[in-house]
Amino acid sequence: MTKTKTILSLILNLVIALVTTGIVISYFCGNTGVLIQYGYESFKFFTTDSNVLAAIAAVCVAAWDIRLLKQPDAVLPAWVIALKYVGTVAVMLTFCTVIFFLAPLYGPAAVLSNTSFHMHAAAPLFSLFSFCFLETDGRLRFYLTAVSIIPTLLYAIVYTINVVFIGAWNDFYSFNAGGFWYITAPIMIAASYLISVFTFALHNRMVRLSVRQIAKEDKTS
Repeated sequence: MTKTKTILSLILNLVIALVTTGIVISYFCGNTGVLIQYGYESFKFFTTDSNVLAAIAAVCVAAWDIRLLKQPDAVLPAWVIALKYVGTVAVMLTFCTVIFFLAPLYGPAAVLSNTSFHMHAAAPLFSLFSFCFLETDGRLRFYLTAVSIIPTLLYAIVYTINVVFIGAWNDFYSFNAGGFWYITAPIMIAASYLISVFTFALHNRMVRLSVRQIAKEDKTS
């Protein structure tokens, strides 16, 4: 990563981490809305879970960005890149679900206003941009496309059990509308995997371009 990329990565990851942390804390301070009464209930939403995961990854990347600024020859570790990838795929599933399903269903104002704008749009797009265009120290291995959908799989199981089988949750995502959860669940898992492959391909493409650019600069210097 160049110094410019490292600085931009640091800024974006700090924004993701700090704003997400502030919003999650606000859930415990009265910012609950109509769907939940208590702050801890916010974690039943994939939006919250995916953003927290992305924020944890952002903290790790930001910490290494600081180290990279002090040690220009260092690189992001493979585990940091993998964690950022998993977090990015998770929040991009949130973004795509909001844009292509929830916004048409409930209206853009309902899902993209106030703190929802960050959780549903800004954080996912910041994560994708920083991961694919700035954090280009190392390529991803293809097996990670399967690893990256584990959060989706786990949440699908929990959501289905609580909504369909024991009725502990309302169907707040409308994934069981008409009783068709057995159709919706595979669609969401497939969508998550498509997002993972897209992110994988874009990241690795930008890594290759970055390597070529560095090699070209080395030859001309």
